[in-house]
Amino acid sequence: MSYEPNYNDPRVQTRISRAINFCEKYLNETTTQWLSTRWIDHRDNFGCSKNQLSRYLRETLLIVADDSFNRFTGKTKTYRLNLNGLDQLRARLCVIQQTTYSVVHLDNRLQNELKSGDFEYKESSSRLYHPLQNFKRAAKHEVLAQAGYLYNYDIECAAPTLLHQYAQQLGMDEYLFTLRRYINDRAAIRAQIALEAEVPERTIKRIINGLFQGAHISTHSTTIAYQELNGDPAKIEFLKQHEFITALRADIKTLWEYIRPQLSRRTRVDKNGHTRTLPISGKQKTALYRDLERVVLSSVREYLDETNNQYFLEHDGWATQREVDTTALIKHIQISTGYEIKIDSSCNTTNNI
Repeated sequence: MSYEPNYNDPRVQTRISRAINFCEKYLNETTTQWLSTRWIDHRDNFGCSKNQLSRYLRETLLIVADDSFNRFTGKTKTYRLNLNGLDQLRARLCVIQQTTYSVVHLDNRLQNELKSGDFEYKESSSRLYHPLQNFKRAAKHEVLAQAGYLYNYDIECAAPTLLHQYAQQLGMDEYLFTLRRYINDRAAIRAQIALEAEVPERTIKRIINGLFQGAHISTHSTTIAYQELNGDPAKIEFLKQHEFITALRADIKTLWEYIRPQLSRRTRVDKNGHTRTLPISGKQKTALYRDLERVVLSSVREYLDETNNQYFLEHDGWATQREVDTTALIKHIQISTGYEIKIDSSCNTTNNI
């Protein structure tokens, strides 16, 4: 690349800093992230792609993992972080500015929310959304810990647990051996399948989570399995035929047979004028899970308010300023919602960041 930024120009330093900050909040070198052109082009991120410096930063910091997109469905390209490019830019900037580089920069609104504890969420599809949720895990935990939110909690195996118990509430009395085994020993199971398939454990986790919400293991380019496995037909077929996953898919099918009557069914008139009832879509299944997740999170929120414990909410998790009595919280959730959950917990300290 023939272009070289003028690092002595304060405007160039500002633009580079914003691009680095964007990457440190949202991207890493191993997992992919959907990014829209509009988001990348924002003046607080990389800036307009017509600008030479902005184009340079894209080529230096971003690796395109999947360049397919669909403006009609909203599907965007996916990217990974070019860690070497990040390190080079950060080093050049530190030399010019004769300073060490701060890990994450926050806008004034987020700084104020962290100080006040009054987070402004936007609601969509039964979920509460906040910009901080989009930060990659390490950056998010750093920001929260520095603001005093040291304790992190998640619902263990949220989707399988809640969907399974919901089906039981609807009258399912069949013992789903494979599904229960997954709920109780999911980490070891995912690790074993990942080893056999020669893929990262997080890939298996995402594929299995997708199965609970209507996803299929297929070579079709729109499926989670295809995207996670980079379209590798051998690995897709291996997982499709895997003994444990086959048994788990059968249990998931049984689970949804009990839930299906509770969901509204769409119809379509065919070319012969006959009205056909359409299958339950993956979108409907996801919507139901999010409804269940929200019921539990609302109960969590109620408990934290009652105990005067300041918190930041995520979809199936939360961070707090004081340690939570998880035994009491689990009992509160069971009484108020009927769901019996388990909670994962961890503690961050600013000394470990």
